[in-house]
Amino acid sequence: MSWLQQLKEPESGSDKYLRIEEGQSLTVRIIGAMPTDEYPDDKGFIEGWIVWEEINGKRTPHRYRTREAIPTGDYTDKPKYWWATLIMHEGKVKIWDIPQVSIRDQLKSIERNEKYGELRKYDLVVSRQGSGLDTKYTVIANPPEKLGDDDRAIALEALDTVDIEALYAGEDPFDAGSIENQVGGGEPF
Repeated sequence: MSWLQQLKEPESGSDKYLRIEEGQSLTVRIIGAMPTDEYPDDKGFIEGWIVWEEINGKRTPHRYRTREAIPTGDYTDKPKYWWATLIMHEGKVKIWDIPQVSIRDQLKSIERNEKYGELRKYDLVVSRQGSGLDTKYTVIANPPEKLGDDDRAIALEALDTVDIEALYAGEDPFDAGSIENQVGGGEPF
């Protein structure tokens, strides 16, 4: 085993949300998808607008389905368009908040590539370099492959039990209870 293969990735922070630290590269598998006309029962992905407010000295996110739904307030940042999706990372289901245009553009570009296609069919390596306004993210797709049996079972259970839409209400999606529908569109991974 080479010295590079022996390196350990630093911890990524919370057990529930993906956090990429400066200089880190993390491997993730997107498991969520937005419902479409073709697959109306897909879940695990939402989009909208996010604003941050200082509450008791702590930055607190508020998420809204539309920009028009954002109440007038004293927010620390201007509203940003944002995505959130369920992912697998190191055998655990997490939420990946994606307010960064550069990441969303890279994900759309990868999915448009006919050799890769739908994002749930392969792992992604997401890297962060720099900090503040100098932060740069890189997303690289690994070759398409099926999700392992154990991860697949964990992912399918999460799609039934994690209510990512609870983010709009400021609640914990992992404690939001069961979701009625099964995953749409056949075998997602």
